[in-house]
Amino acid sequence: MNAKILHAALFCPSPEGWWGLPILLWGRPGTGKTAFLGDAAGRAGLPYKRISPAEQGECGFGVTPVPDGNGFLMFPPPIWSKPFTTNGGGLIFVDEISTAPPALQAPLLGLVQLRTLGDYQFPSRTRMVGAANETRDAAGGWDLAPALANRFGHYDWEGLSPNDWCVALMGGFTNMEESEGPRVSAEAEEKRVMDAWPAAMAWASGLVAGFIKRRPELLHKQPASGDAKSSRAWPSNRTVHYATTALASARVHGLDEIDTDELVAGFVSLPWVSEFRTWMVNLDLPDPADVLDGKVAWKHDGRRLDRTLVVLQSCAALVAPEKAEKKKERGNKCWELIGTVLKDAADCAIPAARVLKAANMIVTSQYPAYLEIGHKLLPIMVSAGIVGGPR
Repeated sequence: MNAKILHAALFCPSPEGWWGLPILLWGRPGTGKTAFLGDAAGRAGLPYKRISPAEQGECGFGVTPVPDGNGFLMFPPPIWSKPFTTNGGGLIFVDEISTAPPALQAPLLGLVQLRTLGDYQFPSRTRMVGAANETRDAAGGWDLAPALANRFGHYDWEGLSPNDWCVALMGGFTNMEESEGPRVSAEAEEKRVMDAWPAAMAWASGLVAGFIKRRPELLHKQPASGDAKSSRAWPSNRTVHYATTALASARVHGLDEIDTDELVAGFVSLPWVSEFRTWMVNLDLPDPADVLDGKVAWKHDGRRLDRTLVVLQSCAALVAPEKAEKKKERGNKCWELIGTVLKDAADCAIPAARVLKAANMIVTSQYPAYLEIGHKLLPIMVSAGIVGGPR
């Protein structure tokens, strides 16, 4: 885990509608996890709060009922939540999460995935990060339940190297932390991400969907009960969705292949990512711009539906942005490609059609190819819930 990967995890919309993917840093005690996360929050101007199950217990997590004055019990929000309400979000750091007993791990499920504690709903711009020590290193440690572990992306944290630590000791640890990256405005960065998000998510969704179509057994592969891997990353319907989001975020934030693979593997494991990369290499995908410009001839092959799905989704992702280059010409060609696939593989054509529909690219005066296939496509899109049926 480095600052670039953390930034990509914090600045992307989650599948549930919050900002940021939930991540968990695993490292030895005293290696600077708290300082690293506090510095990252400070750079983005995000309110920051460190909480610890070992130090605060159930009361600090808003799961202890208290009387409301009318004879009923209620779960008031914890006192430390006020800055998040005032500022519309922030960064919650649950430190030493491996000290949470089973009774407290259940309430943490809502905090991690849905940003809730008791009766309190945190604002949508609230990020969630945890840190844990291995059970042998934790004070009164517990293994994470698979249900809780599977809500996180898992990353190893080594801290500063001995050489960097010596430099920081002599020059100041604050200065060393500031070398991790520039300060950003959270609001400005969120806007930048959302402008690029539809195309990036369409691209990532096409790739992952194509991969799962080819390797369906890798959509959900839970380790056996008692396996040490069950408390770390493993693929499930939920974490594969998170991995898709992470892949899109890596594209938006310009991560290189190594950092991209680490970000994605945190949710589904490194072996899963290795299989995914191998599949991508063997897929031999054409450049979508070359396909839409007629420089490369591409034809649908019924034996490789995974390839068809990715090609169509990549083409749709290229033309969907409002200011896409050659939007009308390439958009029309994209509809033509969808039409050639529609009869034999509608399930591969519909995702791309959904992207173009969301971009309002169904104006027949601009995209005559849609007019030609619309009568075939419309009933399928209605059945899929993409457009409403006749009234």
